[in-house]
Amino acid sequence: MNLHIFKTNILTIESLEFIIPVFKENTNILKWSIDIEDVDKVLKVNTQENTSESDIINLVTQKGFFCEVLSD
Repeated sequence: MNLHIFKTNILTIESLEFIIPVFKENTNILKWSIDIEDVDKVLKVNTQENTSESDIINLVTQKGFFCEVLSD
């Protein structure tokens, strides 16, 4: 299992309605969470070994949101 951490622009609970189905449909995503209270709107995603950061970024950006790897 891999943990990926991203900075996003997912600002509201309503915005999550666009993301939830995408993550539910993807069997490589084991668990995910987003902290919309954090300044970086941090998205954490636990995935199967064969899922990359770019895979997650593509899923999120296809729904019209910004997503990049959160660096230290």
